[in-house]
Amino acid sequence: MEYKKDLQKQAFSARLEEAARAAGLFYYGMYSDLGRHFGMSAAGVRKWFTADVIPLKKIDELAAYYRVRTEWLRSGKGPMREVQGVDPGGEQQTVEIHNIPIVAPEQWKDFSSDQLSIADLPKILATGSLQPGCFAIQVVDNSLADRILRGMYVVVNPREKAGTDDLSVAYINGTFVSGVVVRRDTYTIIPPNTDFRPIDLGADPEICGVMVSIAQQTLK
Repeated sequence: MEYKKDLQKQAFSARLEEAARAAGLFYYGMYSDLGRHFGMSAAGVRKWFTADVIPLKKIDELAAYYRVRTEWLRSGKGPMREVQGVDPGGEQQTVEIHNIPIVAPEQWKDFSSDQLSIADLPKILATGSLQPGCFAIQVVDNSLADRILRGMYVVVNPREKAGTDDLSVAYINGTFVSGVVVRRDTYTIIPPNTDFRPIDLGADPEICGVMVSIAQQTLK
């Protein structure tokens, strides 16, 4: 039970830091500034960022201060922010913004088995309606060109079922491979770029999920 509480505190402090950085308010001396704003000591504020305390009675105020959604700050559910945009017809629309964890191939096994804390992973911004559990990977070659280029980050939904033309991500031999999955005698993944050969995934492939969008900007 104590271990679970510690994880909750770590996850909250990670979200709080993300909110501060996204607002441009993560800087030397911020504990003192926040203390004055909330009427408490800098030492007390510091405990929010070091996974010592979750300030349950101040989450609403903190969310308003950093202009993030209260539910996201409290539990990590949903997008960090909802911002107003304008569609091509001039009408206002709500755009969801999410912080998506970036998963490297060597982290996949721990990530997929819930042995890796999301709070410890780097994040990237992604927009749109995304389901919980989505993660991002970096494209390391041009097998997806001209649709997605090397160096880009793509968002993967592990819960979505692939359609006929959907791009899937599979894990094989310690790396991620991407393309359209076809089943014949065994499973094969076919990259969109015909310069790259299809890859045999075997009879029981490890499919990580379906690509649903391109992520926008990494959060340092």
